[in-house]
Order: sequence, then C-alpha cells, then structure tokens
Amino acid sequence: MGKILMNSNQSELVNFKVQQTLWLLANSPEDQQRLRDELTPVFAEDPRPDYRTLKDLQWLDCVM
Repeated sequence: MGKILMNSNQSELVNFKVQQTLWLLANSPEDQQRLRDELTPVFAEDPRPDYRTLKDLQWLDCVM
C-alpha cells in the first residue's frame, strides 16, 4: 500500500482538522445520532464495508 508523504506543517494541519472535526461531533448529539443512524445498517450488513459503500454515505461525507 502506498504511503502519503507530508511535511510536518501538513501533518500538523491534518491533525488539527481531525481534532476539530471530532470536537464538533462530540458536542453535537444530534449529529452523532444522525451519523450512527447512517452507519449502523451498513456495518450490520458487512463489518468491513468496501470503499464504494462508504463513499456513498452522504452524512459520513459531510462529517469527514
């Protein structure tokens, strides 16, 4: 599998964006539930969904 090469500034920016996304999600129970409602049936059907399946999830795309 290929590696993504990033310099330290890019890595810090990615880390910040992930932290910010998780913080916003943690502070919004409604959004957490909406994401859970979208993901639960997908993982119930297949515990390891493929890329195409995950790509088509609209709320997951919005969150990420």
